[in-house]
Amino acid sequence: MAEINVHRILPMAKRFLAKVVAPGDVVIDATAGNGNETYYLAGLVGEQGKVYAFDIQQQALTATAQKLGARQIQVALIHDGHQNVHQYVQEVVAAATFNIETKTLGTRGLARSVFVG
Repeated sequence: MAEINVHRILPMAKRFLAKVVAPGDVVIDATAGNGNETYYLAGLVGEQGKVYAFDIQQQALTATAQKLGARQIQVALIHDGHQNVHQYVQEVVAAATFNIETKTLGTRGLARSVFVG
């Protein structure tokens, strides 16, 4: 299986998101991790938008909260798996992002998925 070059995928995903996400939109970061993408999404949706950031690890949500600073007001940090998104998100979602560590699938690297609503 070919190795995924994360250094090319992440910038491409961010360029795509910048084209489809507008101020005031609702978006989902299904795997908050260290908060980098959550922070980026919060900047895209602006003060009138909302980011729902999910993670099953409390330490990941703590790191995300620290990174967000003032942007935290438009972000809901949710200590749960993204499979339960329907329990938390009732609005129409403009886009959702997922970071999947492919080492759990038997390879190395990171895959980035972006879904547009």
